[in-house]
Amino acid sequence: MKEENDGLEKGLEGLRDGLSNCKSRAQVSFTVVSTSISYSRFLPDQYKEENRNLGIILRDLRIQFSDLQATVQRLRIENKHVARLNEVCDASDRHKNERLVTEKWAGGLVLFGIRRTSAKADS
Repeated sequence: MKEENDGLEKGLEGLRDGLSNCKSRAQVSFTVVSTSISYSRFLPDQYKEENRNLGIILRDLRIQFSDLQATVQRLRIENKHVARLNEVCDASDRHKNERLVTEKWAGGLVLFGIRRTSAKADS
């Protein structure tokens, strides 16, 4: 019997310890819940302000993006103009070089006593 009583006392002591642990965990949980409830009263206002700030940032970023798109479009057009101007300059340089070569060639023929005849003179 004494052994049985000792076993029951140990079991009872284990239950008391378990109950004590449950009480302390319940108190911690209660503290966490009550703290989160008290913070939640203030959070909607913080969320509203944060949402408003993010909306302002988003608006500014959209404006910057739109400006950048316009700048890119303008630069593409200018790049096409520059490419066309380079083509015109290259064509002008080729024409000038061809004219110089033709003049030198014609000048060389005159030196050798050969005159260039034009198509008009033949007709």
